[in-house]
Amino acid sequence: MGLFLCLLGGLQILDGILTQFIVGYGLVRESNPLVIALIKDGNFLWLKILGAVLSVVIMYLIHRRFPRLALVAISSMVAFYGAVAFWNMLVLVGG
Repeated sequence: MGLFLCLLGGLQILDGILTQFIVGYGLVRESNPLVIALIKDGNFLWLKILGAVLSVVIMYLIHRRFPRLALVAISSMVAFYGAVAFWNMLVLVGG
C-alpha cells in the first residue's frame, strides 16, 4: 500500500510541475480560468503539493478502516494521474 500512496503523491506533484511548465511557457492553453490565475500568481504548484499530501493522508486513513475500498480508490487515482502525466509528457515532447 505504501508504494501506491507514494505513486499517488508523486504523480499528482508531477502533474502539477508539468502543468505549470507547459501552461506557463504557453505550450498549451489552459481552459480552466482558476488554474490560469493560480499559475500566473505562482500559487498553483504549492496548492497542488498541498492537495497531493492531503489526498495521500486521507487515503492512508481510509485504508486503515476500509483496506479494500482504499486499494480500489488509490489504484484508480494512480491510473488516472499516470494517464494525465503521460498525456502532459506527450504534449511537452510534441510541442
